Amino acid sequence: MKTLLCILLTILTLVINPIYIYAAGPHVLGRSLILMEKTTGTVLFDVNGTQRIFPASTTKILTALVASDYIGPNELILIGPEIHSAPPGSSRAFLVENTYISGINIFRGIIVTSGNDTANVIAREVARRVTGNEYISFEESQLVFAELMNKKAVSVGATNSNFVNPHGFHDDSHYSTPMDMVLIAQAALEVPLLVQIFAEPSYTGPGVIGDIPDNMPVANYNWNTGNLLLREDSEHFFPYAKGMRTGFHNQAQNALVSTAEKDGFELIAGAFQATADGRFIDSISMFNYGFDTYGFKQIQFDGTIVDNITFHNPMLGEITNMDVMAVGDFTDIFPKRDFDRVFSSILYKTERLYFPTAEEIEALLESGDWDPSIPRILLPVEEGEVIGEISYRINGIDVFTAPLVATVSALPRTMESDFYYYKAVFFEYITSTDSAPIWIGLAVIFLLILRSIFKHIRRSRRRKMFGRKGDRRLHYRYRRY
Repeated sequence: MKTLLCILLTILTLVINPIYIYAAGPHVLGRSLILMEKTTGTVLFDVNGTQRIFPASTTKILTALVASDYIGPNELILIGPEIHSAPPGSSRAFLVENTYISGINIFRGIIVTSGNDTANVIAREVARRVTGNEYISFEESQLVFAELMNKKAVSVGATNSNFVNPHGFHDDSHYSTPMDMVLIAQAALEVPLLVQIFAEPSYTGPGVIGDIPDNMPVANYNWNTGNLLLREDSEHFFPYAKGMRTGFHNQAQNALVSTAEKDGFELIAGAFQATADGRFIDSISMFNYGFDTYGFKQIQFDGTIVDNITFHNPMLGEITNMDVMAVGDFTDIFPKRDFDRVFSSILYKTERLYFPTAEEIEALLESGDWDPSIPRILLPVEEGEVIGEISYRINGIDVFTAPLVATVSALPRTMESDFYYYKAVFFEYITSTDSAPIWIGLAVIFLLILRSIFKHIRRSRRRKMFGRKGDRRLHYRYRRY
């Protein structure tokens, strides 16, 4: 009874005050797992991701990445006796000695089908080109290519690995970590040719693509991928999968490095030390977890107006405030549940703000011309000047800070600026239609003054002609005596 009561109270509490409950991660069975977003390299899930493992044939992702620097898709390569040097028990593409193969099919021979014989051909071909020695031995070519592999691994951030052969067959000195392997995969996904081949579930056709010259020996091949995520006839088919490479040997157990994309969100998963089916099951669980739980969120758009700030003591007749603009775009991966939990705060540079003295505060408060909650920026200010910063927080954690810049230039008020302001106001007024009544009045006054002047002139002339009594004065020739 008490148990039932507790359950009911808990349900009632959740109804009244709901809380968010999220799984800590996907349900997985493997011992060494990692999930990473491809573009940013953000790790979304990790179980022993930095633990040393044997990569087995997932090594061939690195082999293809190194080879892509030296072998083009349309080149023709002669298959030599190095194919017979694949270790016993190796997986093979069954390349045919003394036949030619196109560069693109050399990559298919290690990616679509996990050919250790193909890996040997690649190692020797690349070593020939790097050393300039056409007759380099198989053993020497392995050493040269392994050195290239380790340099490439370090260059992409895989610093906890060591590779001694191009195919991943077991060697105690040939090791990596789940984290390093997904970093290598991330780099390989930047090569369009490899991306294309990673996604191919099979290849059937001649070794040479295109027109085959007369008398050129070419073999035909039929290759199928062991990556069941790509196989529609498999119970492990995953519609968002874009390929990569499986691996297996007794010491490594089963391994899989895979990638999948949904709605523009691409993930890379690594599953190592797993069972044959478990590597696919765990990878699908990680992908679904990543797609369901995470996504890209643009926190800031460059040029967004985030505030409007008032000027202190602006010039008369000029603007009294300005928009404040945030600089820079910022997009990152966040849990989808946090998309609506982004909060921002603005902090202006202290030296750019107006802080009145105690006497000024008293006077401003009395006049009602100051609101202490509204910041005012000191002038002068220049357009593009950094005047502060905006910070974004999710769940109390700072995720991005950007500069804030002024959007206009402005000068402070001075006696000189007041003079020019009033001068401009005066001339603007007297030239506007609003001043018409004044101009008409002045014109009337002017006309009245002119009338008065003319009237006075006429009176003066009459006095001269008629005298003071008004009698007309005659010329002396007409005077009577």
